[in-house]
Amino acid sequence: VDLQALATFAGVATRGGRSARLDQVVRAGLGVRGPLCDPATGASATCAEDAVDRFALFAASFLDWDEGETVEAVAVARGVLAECRKDIGDGVEEPGAGLVAAASVSRWCARHAPHLAEQWAAVARRRLLDAEAPLVKPPRATEDGLLSDASVRLALSLAAGDVFGGAAVAPLYASGRDGLSLERLMHQVLGWAGPTVLICRSGGDVFAALADAPWRDQFAPFGSSGCLVLALSPTFAVGRPRRGPGSNQAYLSLNTKGSAAKRKGLSIGDGPPAIHVPQDLGDAKLALGSSLTFEHVALAPTAPRDDAGLVDVDVLEVWAVGDAAGLEAASQGRATARTTRAKFIQKSRQVDKAKFLASDFDKEMLLGKTFATGADGARR
Repeated sequence: VDLQALATFAGVATRGGRSARLDQVVRAGLGVRGPLCDPATGASATCAEDAVDRFALFAASFLDWDEGETVEAVAVARGVLAECRKDIGDGVEEPGAGLVAAASVSRWCARHAPHLAEQWAAVARRRLLDAEAPLVKPPRATEDGLLSDASVRLALSLAAGDVFGGAAVAPLYASGRDGLSLERLMHQVLGWAGPTVLICRSGGDVFAALADAPWRDQFAPFGSSGCLVLALSPTFAVGRPRRGPGSNQAYLSLNTKGSAAKRKGLSIGDGPPAIHVPQDLGDAKLALGSSLTFEHVALAPTAPRDDAGLVDVDVLEVWAVGDAAGLEAASQGRATARTTRAKFIQKSRQVDKAKFLASDFDKEMLLGKTFATGADGARR
């Protein structure tokens, strides 16, 4: 054993920078010996296409799954392979027939699965330094639904491990339970003081959006750079916020009461939205587009569109994300928001009759019978 090489490997794996650790993941997962790129020519190392399937399963093995839980990584493998083939089509890489470039896989990791670096570090610490060191756990679903699927939870862990690693996910709204209604969805979600995931199934396609801020019913956008759009099945891909000229920061907006000139419903992204849930959700359709806010990914590549370009909604759910304490605190935030809204509605329905007494015109025209006296009252 080359002890110096082992020490270097352990140092990078447990304490190295994210890029260096991702390179280790790619080399180990694809079975590449030596550097990913030839230092003299810059040419990428290559491997057979079927190595991508092994790489996806290798990445899934970093997470601490429950005993007996079956995890499929097919959507992840399809996402990696699609990136490799795109690089070939764009002339970025020329690995040869039936081969993929390891550099393409490395770039895919950096964009779609950056938290593999931390998950790999946890595995390396356990294997090389401390057998009791904890691994990163995938999110745990508290009930059945779209997020209880292990392949979906794998994709979320890869895309945003800082949000989903070790977290619980609990359903706030489910169309199968609550009906397809934006009003009902809002009642369940508005005021929830924590991150949420909106997830939809249309035919065989599953896609989602991560909201990193509480929902607000106002046209002004909310959310920040932690928001994402995700294709989860049949192919995994992540659309992160765009940067640079032409992009915007309208991550999320919810508008049900504003001007008719402004788009109604829930918009995720803008110019046009990547996902738009209309106010009339009872039609069981929503719109998908190429947004100026998020990188473009094909959210529902196989779902049929109607003449207006809308896709059917078979299942729509919103899930809360957090640890037990975070979910409890977020629930209290929703309860407080509901109480505040109820008081506002009640107050808006009350009439302050004292204000009418300040005006003789109001007393005469609106409360004439109440203030009628004497002969004038008798005539009435």
